[in-house]
Amino acid sequence: MRDPFGNVLLIVDQTLCQDTGVTEDAKPPSALFPGIEEPQRVDERVLVEAYRRIGRTADDLPYTPDFEKLYFECRSAAGCEGLTRGELWRQLLNMRKGGRLPRLGEARSRPPAVSEQDRQRLRQMLGNDIGKRDRLPYTDRFAQLVDEFNRTQPRPLSPHLVWRLVATLAK
Repeated sequence: MRDPFGNVLLIVDQTLCQDTGVTEDAKPPSALFPGIEEPQRVDERVLVEAYRRIGRTADDLPYTPDFEKLYFECRSAAGCEGLTRGELWRQLLNMRKGGRLPRLGEARSRPPAVSEQDRQRLRQMLGNDIGKRDRLPYTDRFAQLVDEFNRTQPRPLSPHLVWRLVATLAK
């Protein structure tokens, strides 16, 4: 089932199941589905302060020493030892889209200069992911994309530079 906002809902009737391994205890669920953990989250105030201090735009952060600094600072401040880079990236994006991150101006880095042929090749590699570019950093899919793209290049590009290129293709 799909709600009016495009979210897919899965409704499961388990009344005919013998043993689901799920105990009904009337406590609020910790996650939508049993066995799936909610992502760890950092206090937004901590994240905003660290983001402001670093002073680098969200589009320019992935795969940089500054993102690593943000990641370790937020992880230790929040006591979230299990926090992943992907979870932090998604939280940062959600805050940006919700208007809860300060605007920091222009990105520090520029996309690399590549031929139009290479840009088209990368666009083809992205396929349907081109419209979901913000979901790519810190995923296995993006790591595969970087490897695949770099096999076509005379000199490999860093994941940050491939990200900057992907960001320009999807806009």
